[in-house]
Amino acid sequence: AVHGEQVRSLQTEALGRRPVHHSIRCRRHPLYILGPLGPDFLGARARAIMFRAPEHNLPLQARPQRPKIAGARVQSPWSRQLVVLFSLMALPPGLGAQAVDDTPPLITDRPTFSLSAQTVPAGRLQIEGGYTVSRQAEETTHSIGDLAVRYGVLRGVEARLGLNAFVMVERPGEDYDGFEGMSLGARLDAVELLGWPSSARLSLTAGTTIPSGGSETGTDSFQPAVVLSASFDLAESLVLGANAGVQFPVEDSRRYTETALSAVLAIGLSERWNTFVETYAILPDGSRPDELYMDAGVNFLASPRIQLDARIGSAIAGSVWPNLFAGVGASWRT
Repeated sequence: AVHGEQVRSLQTEALGRRPVHHSIRCRRHPLYILGPLGPDFLGARARAIMFRAPEHNLPLQARPQRPKIAGARVQSPWSRQLVVLFSLMALPPGLGAQAVDDTPPLITDRPTFSLSAQTVPAGRLQIEGGYTVSRQAEETTHSIGDLAVRYGVLRGVEARLGLNAFVMVERPGEDYDGFEGMSLGARLDAVELLGWPSSARLSLTAGTTIPSGGSETGTDSFQPAVVLSASFDLAESLVLGANAGVQFPVEDSRRYTETALSAVLAIGLSERWNTFVETYAILPDGSRPDELYMDAGVNFLASPRIQLDARIGSAIAGSVWPNLFAGVGASWRT
């Protein structure tokens, strides 16, 4: 009788336990939303089923007895685990990974003219590139590559390398091609370095071109530039960004100053899609006319580490008409 009471006590304790359900919170950035899939998607789910119920830790004779039903098949613990595994694999692809995936949100400079106000996380490598075609009057230009390599050196500090893009220019009676010049730079994120509120971002990007590239498409001098970038979270899925920059290019052996101002409004449509509309102005000194542009586009987050993008735009003032451009690209981060 005493033994029976001990068994019933153990059964009651085992059956009274309940599994702990951890809340799953989607870590979102209003503009670039983290996708549901992660690098350890199946591994995390498979490990989840290996935590057995409390009854498996009891002595065999003390485990709660389930009522037997005539004609029913008795499942072993391994068969039950396989059922749970395949059930988890059939769940929508966001319920298991978001709780364990620690991948930071993928924030890119593409495809906008404006630069992002955030740096690549420390120790991460990010590569962005694409293809752009533009039409200005009777000249058509194809740019293949547009590669930017970004690396998080420290928290809030990023090193940047702009690789050559291959350019093909088509003019009436004259075609030429070649590589553009390379560039080096760095970015400092004030929010990360100074611990400012994350609802607003502020960063400084500085760099210069390096004498390199083709004779018609490259550069033969250093052309430094500085850009101040800011972004503000207006709502959960609405972000306003702005840039103010100055560059010192060289043309016909003469160096001049060129100011660039931009504003971009980004809207999150879903966990994977967002869109943007942007306007920017290029204001050179001297006799060159000021130019005003507008563009729009979409981003698709294929995974937490891969983003695809597309854009289209046009000059709306100060440039020879027509002046249209469009492009597609991709970004990847470790």
